[in-house]
Amino acid sequence: MLSDADRALLGTFPLISELHELEREALLCELEIREYGDHERIIEAGGAPERCFFLLEGTIVVSRNNIVVANLEPPDLIGFIGIADDEPRTATVDCRGTVRVAALEKSPYERLIRSQPGLARAMIRHLARTVRALYRSGGVH
Repeated sequence: MLSDADRALLGTFPLISELHELEREALLCELEIREYGDHERIIEAGGAPERCFFLLEGTIVVSRNNIVVANLEPPDLIGFIGIADDEPRTATVDCRGTVRVAALEKSPYERLIRSQPGLARAMIRHLARTVRALYRSGGVH
C-alpha cells in the first residue's frame, strides 16, 4: 500500500500524471515501494526484465560494458524498455547512495497494458519521448 506522500510524488511523473483517474489508480495499486543501499545493483545487463521502476529518491548510475552512460534522478523511469519488449537488459543499473523506487512487476504490467488502454498509450508516448531524446542528444545514429 502506497502512502499518501508516495502517491503524490508518483503523480509528478509525466507518465502517471497524464492518465485518467481510474487508470492512474489501477497502476498505483500495483506498485511496491523498495529501498536500495549505496552501490546496490537494481538491474544487471543481460538479465531478464522482471520489473520496471519509478525512481522516487536518490541517484542511479546506468552503465554498459563498465562505461557510465547516464546518471538518473527523480522523476525518471528505469527498465521500461525491457519490460515492454521482453528482451534481455541492455545496461546495468547501480545505486549511488540510498535509493527509493516504486516497482512494477512484469505480470501486473502486462495485465495493465491489456486492460487499461490509456496506460498503453502513455507508455508508447514515454518510449517515443525516450527515443526522440536519444536522437536529439546524438546518442542514436
